[in-house]
Amino acid sequence: MLNIAYSRGATHIGGEATSALPLIGAITSLSFLKGRGLSGFMIRKELKPYGKSNLIEGEIPTGSRVLLVDDVTGTGSAAVRCCGILQSAGVEIVGYSSIVDRQEQASQSLCEQFSVELLPLLTIGDFQGVKI
Repeated sequence: MLNIAYSRGATHIGGEATSALPLIGAITSLSFLKGRGLSGFMIRKELKPYGKSNLIEGEIPTGSRVLLVDDVTGTGSAAVRCCGILQSAGVEIVGYSSIVDRQEQASQSLCEQFSVELLPLLTIGDFQGVKI
């Protein structure tokens, strides 16, 4: 995912809490170890009734280029929600990467609604015929 971020010119890595948090932490840490640090952020599922009441936690200046990450994509409802929030914040979304795409509609929804490409590392098809 870090290579995807670099190849697309991302300045930030983020995703929805809580599923994306381990990925965000790992990717941002690795980016700094490689000398090309990327900033991380998370998108809350809902506003907290206390504190800053931000949906986006982390600094993302307008015009930033972000790669959204997640563990699994399915129908794309979380992906679409995150893209809508970031688009409203004036952020450029350079892609949406997940570890596994279940191929249930996410790719089509992201492309049609936001012109964002889904970039999975694996698809559910890669596991067909695998016995555990």
